Amino acid sequence: MNPASALVALALGFGVALAPPGAALPPGNLELCARWREAHGAEKATLANHLGAINGLTKNQRFAAAQPGDTQSLYRTADLQRLCRTP
Repeated sequence: MNPASALVALALGFGVALAPPGAALPPGNLELCARWREAHGAEKATLANHLGAINGLTKNQRFAAAQPGDTQSLYRTADLQRLCRTP
């Protein structure tokens, strides 16, 4: 990543971090978050991995990749909870 791209990514990250809860959610996230809260097991992990990927959340392990049938999310639970809390 070149320095200009890194600066843009950093600025966007700060903008999302400072936004009020729920304000930065793309329209599809509300439904996905509701399903994630109600899901269990592999379905919850799949939804968490999808939410984490489309929203650029931090992975538990940097280069981990999802496998079919995983019951553990690749993304930090606290980040998912923060993303999915309602205003």
